[in-house]
Amino acid sequence: MKSFQLGEGEVLMVRRAGTVTAVGSKCTHYGAPLEKGALGPEGTIRCPWHGACFNSVTGDIEDFPGLDSLPCYKVSLEPKEGGDRRVKVRARPSQLLAKKRVQPLATKNPDNGLTIVVVGGGAAGNSCVEGLRQEGFTGRVVMVCGESALPYDRPKISKNLIASVESLALRTKEFYEMGDIELITGNPVLSLNSANKKLLLKDGKSLSYDHLFLATGGRPITLREPGSELPGVLTLRTPADGLAILQQTNVQHVVIVGTSFIGMEVASHLMTLGKCASVSVVGRGSVPYERSLGTVVGRRLQQFLEEQGVTFYMNDGIAEIVGRERVEQVVLKNGAHLEAGIVICGIGVQPATDFLEGSEVQLDDRGYVVVDQFLRTSVGSVYSGGDIAVFPLQYGGAVRDDRAQAGHWQIAQYHGHVAAHNLLSSLTNTRLRPVNTVPMFWTVLQGKSLRYAGYGKSFDDVIVTGDLEGLSFLAYYLKNDSVVALASLGKDPAVARFAEHFRNGGTLTRQQVVRVFIRTAVASLGDITALIEVLGDPCFKLGCWPAKVAEACVGRHLEVRSQFQSRAILRMRHLASVSVDVAQPHSIKNSIKSTICQAPAVRYFTARHLQYVTLQPGTCSTLLYSQAPAAGCATARHLQQVVLQPGTCSRLCYSQAPAAGCATARHLQQVVLQPGTCSMFGCTRYEDLCGFSPGDKRRLFFCPIVLFSQKRSILVTITLV
Repeated sequence: MKSFQLGEGEVLMVRRAGTVTAVGSKCTHYGAPLEKGALGPEGTIRCPWHGACFNSVTGDIEDFPGLDSLPCYKVSLEPKEGGDRRVKVRARPSQLLAKKRVQPLATKNPDNGLTIVVVGGGAAGNSCVEGLRQEGFTGRVVMVCGESALPYDRPKISKNLIASVESLALRTKEFYEMGDIELITGNPVLSLNSANKKLLLKDGKSLSYDHLFLATGGRPITLREPGSELPGVLTLRTPADGLAILQQTNVQHVVIVGTSFIGMEVASHLMTLGKCASVSVVGRGSVPYERSLGTVVGRRLQQFLEEQGVTFYMNDGIAEIVGRERVEQVVLKNGAHLEAGIVICGIGVQPATDFLEGSEVQLDDRGYVVVDQFLRTSVGSVYSGGDIAVFPLQYGGAVRDDRAQAGHWQIAQYHGHVAAHNLLSSLTNTRLRPVNTVPMFWTVLQGKSLRYAGYGKSFDDVIVTGDLEGLSFLAYYLKNDSVVALASLGKDPAVARFAEHFRNGGTLTRQQVVRVFIRTAVASLGDITALIEVLGDPCFKLGCWPAKVAEACVGRHLEVRSQFQSRAILRMRHLASVSVDVAQPHSIKNSIKSTICQAPAVRYFTARHLQYVTLQPGTCSTLLYSQAPAAGCATARHLQQVVLQPGTCSRLCYSQAPAAGCATARHLQQVVLQPGTCSMFGCTRYEDLCGFSPGDKRRLFFCPIVLFSQKRSILVTITLV
């Protein structure tokens, strides 16, 4: 795929299986350059930002988010001298300027007496009514919206509180009129009588239907603690909610309850606006996003917002909200008092399905509508989708979850699209379309977009590669050593390629991730960056390698030796070593920083005069400025001998030993590293190690690098030979 300038516009040329096609170059969702996306084996173009899919031949949108298709241009091939061919593309100027193609809508035919009602004006509902008209349905189409506004782009609200209803609208009123789509706004459904096929609306009127699609979405979960009814306690769901927050946060201390996507995005946006006196976030977990993105990624994103001035109170909750006429303070469960002029509740949503209580539509124990793979409910002629549905999720030819619930914008739009097709197929007795899509979502913090693809429910491990500290990384979510989801930040189009790989039946294992990482790391040593400490796991925190390392590498040879796993350290795996050939070993500067937990691994572990240290399997130790009386020098800071047993790791810094006639040399007299160990020697000249002369070619440099796992610290030791 490659984009080319054509007149005042741009076209995307796609060559596949000997055929050349031309379509619009920008995604119709948010305008991402499609040439930087992924091209599937069947010719599907996937957007690099949010995963919308387009047919490379017709330009039709096939997966979401997004509303419109790509313009499609005529391509001809003309012969040239020498056997080559010239590609010619013809396009109308209006097509190039439009950058999208709105599919034609059918209109109502008085002879068609069927009525399809769509309950819900969100992503799923809007996608369904459009799909019905786009596929040629000529009966009556009614969309019932609980809110007074036209369907709008809800994900933008928490990222931009100042956005107006008009700027967020998915379509204009004229668009719905053009397709004879009836809109009932500000009049939610109160009950469903499926036997009589009637809906009771809030204004007391009833609405009859022949076929029904339910997509009422979610409603915010509110606080129930004492004081939560005070003015100044707010939730965020609608543009009006966003405006209310903005109006009340000026020069106020803001407390946000909840550390998932809504809470974190609002905290980020408020810090960007800079109008609040302070922003504090209270969360029940140890880090934000703990259940969705894992501890490792969550901790780094927390640190990122802390760097912007946000204060976090984790492993805590609200005990009470205090105030006279409005919010004045928040009391945490740990007893702390936070000054607060406004409290924003972002602790999740629950399905808006109260109107279905007492109906024949089956709900699960949480209130979600149970549907099959075609989005059919337990009641004939009634379908459901979007945030209120639990459904069999499948992609790549496999069912990932019999009852999945994925509250993503992309899933909701896809459900509406599938429901429209299946509603019409049920009328004509043609083949139904199953739900078959890779879930994708995104979040934005301080202008940085994290993207996610897959279904990582109940993941049991996370491997992070890349520069986590620099917010340029990939996070692989595993279950039983198989990758089930991928998150990325600053690594486009990795998530799009991953989604396309899985959509077409591809898989990814832990071994493949490790193998690819090591190959990439050795090939580009200048990009190896910090490893962040994992709670409960001894691990190293490494500084960036100097650029000279990459310049010094001439021929690179990779050798991965056997893994070990000792009983005392079941959550750690070490790859023993990686050898790299370099031209100038002396150009490698010591730039490693290390932070590892201390353990009572020796008999006199608190004494600062260790003469001999032995670390047993499953232990790790930090030895700083250790003193030992040796060779008549009672104040010399040195270790005479260190022996590291299998399954151990150690950091030895500024150790001095009298050897080779140099009493002030910073070196160790003897170091014994057994297989399965790793160690970092700070400020030690390797030629001063006993048994190694300055001219010896076997210069050792033990350096664990970043293959990082939430449950296992996979430390790769590099030996520069």
